[in-house]
This record gives sequence, C-alpha cells and structure tokens, in this order.
Amino acid sequence: MSTYSTKGRLFPAVGILAALFLRPTASHAQNVLAVPSGYSTIQSAINAAVNGDTILVAPGTYPEHIDFLAKAITVESTDGALVTIIDANLTDTAVRIVANPGQSPILRGFTIRKGYGFPFAGGILAYGGPALIENNVVTGNFGCPGGIYAWFSEAIIRNNTISNNRPNCSGGSGGGILV
Repeated sequence: MSTYSTKGRLFPAVGILAALFLRPTASHAQNVLAVPSGYSTIQSAINAAVNGDTILVAPGTYPEHIDFLAKAITVESTDGALVTIIDANLTDTAVRIVANPGQSPILRGFTIRKGYGFPFAGGILAYGGPALIENNVVTGNFGCPGGIYAWFSEAIIRNNTISNNRPNCSGGSGGGILV
C-alpha cells in the first residue's frame, strides 16, 4: 500500500494521525455527575468533578451555597429553574463562579434565592474568565448587589430573570446586577 498519492487521494497516514490527535485524553474528561442520585449535594458533586465534567441536578430544593472551585465545569438542572432551587438560607453568596483564563464554567437552569453576600453579591458572584450564566431565576437575594455581581469578569449573562433582590450596603450598588 502506498503512503502517498499524486492523484488527489488522501494519504493513509492522515487517518492514523487524525485518530491519534483527536482521541479523548484524561485532561478532557467528560463525566456526568448526578445530584441527588449519585451525590447528595451539588457542592459534593463539584468537589468530585474535574474540568470538562457536567453536574446534572434533578428537581428539588437544595439548601446550600455552591462554589465552582475555579473548575471549568457545567452545573445544570435537568428540568429548569421553576423546579430546581438553590436556597442559600441567608448564609453566604448562593453561587460563586471563579473562572481562570481559558475556562468557561456554565451555570444553567436554577432558581437562585436567599443568598446573602457582603461585600459581594447575594445571588451569584462571577469573577475572571467567560462564565456562562443562563436560564436562571435570581430572586430574593441580599448583597452588594443583591442579584449578580460580575467582578472583573468576562461572564455572559443571558436569559435570566433577575427580580426582588435588595442591596444590603450603601453606595448605590443596586439590587439586581452590578458589572
């Protein structure tokens, strides 16, 4: 078998090279971690996750606040924001997403409520790289601002409903969103 061609045919080696370079590697793991069937809390699934993993959260109310721990992961509800709730119970910022350069963490499909943050957001704090925050309901949070704070962030914030959040500091940081 020839390894070259002069009549427009592909080299057989091209397929071999493509297979070697396009195969998945450990650094590109794409595991799905299920909450609550596999992990009892969203945070315990985040703790176990590695970059590239997806955490799928079933409907329910989760009394916790979560921190993405600077991981490029997706945290997503299976059935949407109306039935999947992160309730921080006024104990801390409900969701912290710190993204390092080149990381694109995703938060999708939750109601985020009763977060309490000072001096940061009560609902969602996004810091750093291009996090994607979409299809969430951010409501009933208290902080500086109450809803979402994109602090030195390249976050994409789209298709969210942000309402009934209140600032708990002076200086006009607002209740809804501060960029």
